[in-house]
Amino acid sequence: MHRSLTLSHSKPDRTRSGFLQVIRYTALFSGVAYGWYYRRSLQASHDKHQLEDAAHHREKLIAEAKAAWKRKHEPQDSTREFS
Repeated sequence: MHRSLTLSHSKPDRTRSGFLQVIRYTALFSGVAYGWYYRRSLQASHDKHQLEDAAHHREKLIAEAKAAWKRKHEPQDSTREFS
């Protein structure tokens, strides 16, 4: 009786190994699909952040240029007294 148990375990079960292969490839494909989606969402977030930074930088440069233009074109104080 013990002998029949060892023989039944040594014979591979094709249904079970096929099922395991399906599970493995499904997990692999799911991981690849999730990685692709996650990378795409990270890249979109990064691109959006870069556009916002560029807009803020342009606004800062424009404000600085306006301030410099105002300083350059302010009327000179000609009523200063010479002592």
